[in-house]
Amino acid sequence: MLKSMAHSAFITNITQKQNEIKFFLYPNAKIAGEKIPGLLSRVGHNMRYVHGGAPYFLYTLRGKCDILEHVENIIHEVDGLKLNKEI
Repeated sequence: MLKSMAHSAFITNITQKQNEIKFFLYPNAKIAGEKIPGLLSRVGHNMRYVHGGAPYFLYTLRGKCDILEHVENIIHEVDGLKLNKEI
């Protein structure tokens, strides 16, 4: 279920190394870049956006937490960045 949610949000891969989770995006993902600052402010200082060849969001886990819940919430937030198809 998480995999299909992630692909729908233009996330190609999710990796975790120690307390950092990376959410890799399709290089040509149809997202509204102007919405990224709002997402980062909602999530807090735990997340940043790294753009370039393979853009990704980097989320840093703090303290004990439910990792799957955080991953699901972030996928939902990234899904909200999709461009509207309506003109």
